[in-house]
Amino acid sequence: MWWGLFSVGGTIAAFLLPAMILVVGILGPMGIASEATSFVRIDSALDGLISKIGFVVVFSTITMHCMHRIGALVPDLKIPVSKKLASAIGHLGALIMTAAVLVLLLDS
Repeated sequence: MWWGLFSVGGTIAAFLLPAMILVVGILGPMGIASEATSFVRIDSALDGLISKIGFVVVFSTITMHCMHRIGALVPDLKIPVSKKLASAIGHLGALIMTAAVLVLLLDS
């Protein structure tokens, strides 16, 4: 199961996240895509339950991928923590971040 989340998160992080950063973080502030990235438009897009679930899935898979990578990096950095402990802390952190995003989205 963890490998599935890792691979999906890696795929999303490689293909979808750069496009989102380009549109929302670069083209929007430059005024090129200001209509598409306006607060009202993004707020209305995230208003539906399906959109919120999709956002949580994208966010959770990316954080699982990131935390798995960090857990694998710990031994290479010679940090005196066991690989299992680093992996457990990383996955717990990803679950906590996902739960926080879920609470914030369902609260709005």
